[in-house]
Amino acid sequence: MKKSYIFTVGSNPLPIYIACRYFITNVLKNNENETEFIFIHSSNINENKNINSQEIAKTLEKLLSKVVKDCNSNVKFDLFPIDNPFDFVEVTERIEKDLIPKQINSDVHINFTGGTKVLSSVVYHTFTKKHPILKSSYLSSHDHNLYISDEITPKRLNKIVKISFEDIIDLHGLISNQKQNKNDNIPSLLSLKPILTYYEQIINDRTIYEKYWKLSNEIAETKKYKFLKNNESEIDVTINYIINNLPYKNDEIEKISKLNIDFLKGKWLEYYVYDCIDELMKNKCAGKYEIKLSWHLMPKGKSTDYDFEIDIILLNGYQITAISITTSSSIKACKGKSFEVFHRSKQIGGDFAKSILITMMHEDTKDDKTDNKTINDLKQNLEDSIFYESKFLLLGFNDLKKEKLKRKIGEFLNMEDCE
Repeated sequence: MKKSYIFTVGSNPLPIYIACRYFITNVLKNNENETEFIFIHSSNINENKNINSQEIAKTLEKLLSKVVKDCNSNVKFDLFPIDNPFDFVEVTERIEKDLIPKQINSDVHINFTGGTKVLSSVVYHTFTKKHPILKSSYLSSHDHNLYISDEITPKRLNKIVKISFEDIIDLHGLISNQKQNKNDNIPSLLSLKPILTYYEQIINDRTIYEKYWKLSNEIAETKKYKFLKNNESEIDVTINYIINNLPYKNDEIEKISKLNIDFLKGKWLEYYVYDCIDELMKNKCAGKYEIKLSWHLMPKGKSTDYDFEIDIILLNGYQITAISITTSSSIKACKGKSFEVFHRSKQIGGDFAKSILITMMHEDTKDDKTDNKTINDLKQNLEDSIFYESKFLLLGFNDLKKEKLKRKIGEFLNMEDCE
C-alpha cells in the first residue's frame, strides 16, 4: 500500500524538516514501497508575505531530496497550494475535492506541526471524516518530542536528527556573506591563548578591569600606545603585557592599528568567551557541537546592506544558540542587544533556538558611570518581555570568571545531557 505523509507548512520550516528527516532516515530508509510527502502550503498569490509559504515548501523539497538520495528511499514530493490558509471554507473544499480522493487507497499520516491553526485543524478534521484510519503526529518545540498517535512513547528528535549550518540558514531564507566570512584577520585561538590568560586576570579583578578599560579608551581616542608606569604591581604587569602583545601587526611603530583598537575595546571578550566554550565542548560534548565565530549572514536576494553578524553561534543537532557579546554596562545598550540576539536566533533557528547575551553589567552600581543600573535591573526589565524564558540567558561581569562562565553556559545548554 502506498504511504502518504501530509505536512501543513507555515512560516517556520524547521519543525517540518526535522519531522520529515526523521521519517526518511529512521522509518523509510531503504524503503522500496511508494511513499509520498505532501506539503500543504499557502500559494504565492498572497500579497502578504507572512502567509506565503510556497518558497518554504520548495526549499523543504530541495533539502529533503538530498536526504532521500542518501537514504536510498523511494520518496516523492508533492506541493499542494492553498490560496488562503485562514479560510475554513476554502481549505475544506480544496482538501475534500483535490486531495482526499487521491488518498483513498493510501496509508495516511498527517503531521500538523506547521501552518496556520485553521489549516492544520481543518486538514486533520476533514481527513478523519473521510479517511478514518490514519496516523497523526506533532513535534513540540518545548521538549523536542515527536508525538505519534499510535505510539505510547514519543521520539526525542534532538537526539536523533542533525542538520548542517548551511542547510539551516538555507531553510530560513538566509545565505552566508562569503566576503565577510573569509576574513583573514581572525587570529587562531591557539595564538591567542597567552594573551587570554592575562585577560582572565582582568576578569577576576574589577579594579584591574576598570583601569584597563580607562586606558583602552585613551588608546582608542589617540590611536597611540600608552603604558602604565610599571612598578611591578599586578595591575601594571597585566595591562602592559596585553598592550605589548596585541594580535595584529601595526603598519606604524607609534600608531596602533584599527584591528588592535577593536581588539582592545571589545573583540578580546569574544575570543575569551569562545575559548571558554571551546574548552567546555571538548570536556562535555566532544563532537556534538559545531561553533562559528563572527559569522556574517544576509537574506537571500538582498544586498550586503542587510548583512548582520552573530558573535558566536553554536549548532547541536538542529538547535541553534546565538551568543551576543558586549563590553557595555549600559542598560539601554544591553537591552537593545538582548532583543537583537533573540530575534536573530529565531531568524536562524526558529522556535527551537536559544540565545545568550554576555555583558559587562555589574550586580551593584559602584563606580558605574553609565546609567547607574545593575544587571538585576535589566533582568527585571526583561522578565516582562515575551522572550525572557528558558531559551534566553543573560550574563554580567560577575559571571565571567572562567569556571563560572563555563558552568552557566553548560547548564543553560544542558551539556550534561550530551550523551
